[in-house]
Formats: sequence, structure tokens, C-alpha cells
Amino acid sequence: MRTKLTIGISGLEGSEKYYIQFLESLTYIQFCIGGTFGENLNKRFTHLIRIGNDDSTKTTKAREWKIPIVSVWWIFECAKLGEIIDVKGYGWDVAGML
Repeated sequence: MRTKLTIGISGLEGSEKYYIQFLESLTYIQFCIGGTFGENLNKRFTHLIRIGNDDSTKTTKAREWKIPIVSVWWIFECAKLGEIIDVKGYGWDVAGML
């Protein structure tokens, strides 16, 4: 049985085309590893994908709630391997990537 993920996204900006392509990628990833993606971050989320150097309310709350903040490469690597991998090497701290 797969681990249920609930993932939020912070910092996604740019053209609508890029946004749609990104969401299509996430749908495929969701199929590969299971879980859901949501907009309204809450304490039940398991991870927050942080794109760019965004330091939003979501990232602040994720830190407060001890939700791992990861780069988008973490979710892509999970899909590639077909399993949930450790966030080590894909995480963010206040200064940037870990």
C-alpha cells in the first residue's frame, strides 16, 4: 500500500502555459506515487513544494507546522523511482537549498 501524500505548492508563477504543463506533470506524478495536491496548506499536508526563492505565508506556516519543504526535483525523483524518497538533499531551509 502506498503512503498517502498531501502536497502543497508555493511560488508557482509565470505564464498560464507553464502552469498548465506543470499541473499535467503533477497529475502524472500523482498517478505514479499516489497522493493529492492542494492549494490551501494545512497541518495535514505531508510536504510543501517550494519553487524558486518564494518565501510566502505557506512556507512560513510549513516551517511552523514542521511540514518538510522540498524542491520540485524531489517529487520528480519520487515519480522516476516510483516510490517516496527521503527529502534529504531536496529540502529548503531559511537560507536556501539544503
